[in-house]
Amino acid sequence: MRTDRVRAPACRRHAGAPRAGRAKAAAVAAVALGLVTAGSGCGSTMAGGSPATVAAASSGAGSRGPAQSAAPSASGRDGVGASGAAAAGSSAAPEEVAAAPVCAAAALSGRLDDIEGAAGQVYGKLVLANAGPAACKLNGFPDVRFVDAGGAELGAPADHDDSRPMPEPALLAPGGTATAVLRITQPGVQQGCLTSDATREASALRVTPPGGTGTVSVGLSGGVAACVSTDVRQLLIGPLSA
Repeated sequence: MRTDRVRAPACRRHAGAPRAGRAKAAAVAAVALGLVTAGSGCGSTMAGGSPATVAAASSGAGSRGPAQSAAPSASGRDGVGASGAAAAGSSAAPEEVAAAPVCAAAALSGRLDDIEGAAGQVYGKLVLANAGPAACKLNGFPDVRFVDAGGAELGAPADHDDSRPMPEPALLAPGGTATAVLRITQPGVQQGCLTSDATREASALRVTPPGGTGTVSVGLSGGVAACVSTDVRQLLIGPLSA
């Protein structure tokens, strides 16, 4: 049984819906992942206090077409782009980038921005910020997983969206950011995650920066229904870019 409950674009067309800035702020405040759109007049993906319903389409060439067309650009949206790109030093000299150390997880903080829903899928920008005192670099795909409140991993790690060219390494000055597009689709789409008993509540994303060994926790306020089977490819992540 298909449960396409996230339809953010449709909500924006309803009369009386909040303006774009207010809607985005309300969604992000209500749920860090933006999977619940409260008070928009379109209903909620939360029912009876249950976690928001989320799952993923399978990886592979067939599922990556929609991600490429519907996913927000990692560098072309307002909010993260301007200040993040400037602080990250995207025009840094190659020798400066080469000399910079890889960002350690302990020096990074994480968040999700620019949450949008499209055709039953949820897209957002995973943002990693340099909270340390010195410049560092990030290059490639982060490892992203759902975890429960006790820290146990749920389901399979994110597949890599290699449908776009790999960006240049991102040099992050203190306070600078790098972003990657994250895609999630709702449960009820794939075999192995068709019923509620095939899901558990995820309270956070566990992110391992590329080339690193530590992890960064990105909280999911209100919880998210995550498919527990490792055969269900629930998450799709793009490469980090400045």
